[in-house]
Amino acid sequence: MYGMVNKFLIEGLVNEYGSETWDKIEKQSGVNTEFFVGLEQYPDQITYDIVGAAAEVLEISADQVLEMFGKNWVEMTAKGEYGHYYALADDLFDFLENLDSMHKSLAAGLPELRPPSLYALKTRRQYGTVAVCV
Repeated sequence: MYGMVNKFLIEGLVNEYGSETWDKIEKQSGVNTEFFVGLEQYPDQITYDIVGAAAEVLEISADQVLEMFGKNWVEMTAKGEYGHYYALADDLFDFLENLDSMHKSLAAGLPELRPPSLYALKTRRQYGTVAVCV
């Protein structure tokens, strides 16, 4: 996992739950999280340990921690150095549909990057349009 994932995970937890709660999560995780370099690789287990500790301390499921992380990831990347990627899309579906291409362009400078691959399907339902990503 790149350091940026852990940085955004920690920042999201601090923003959502405060520094005191983060201190408990960090202690529970057993991970020294003082310094992550955004484009440096770290073992995936570090991220798993942080998510697991957050779930325990917050008394919520790991899925709920990851959902919070995803929401914060979008907000923080849109406001930060990756915001220009969001500006290239006309709407959410367009953004999701082009996410693989964005990851491929990032991978040119990050040889160890193993990004997720998404397939977006747009379907019309009774209450509007739904984008399903798999």
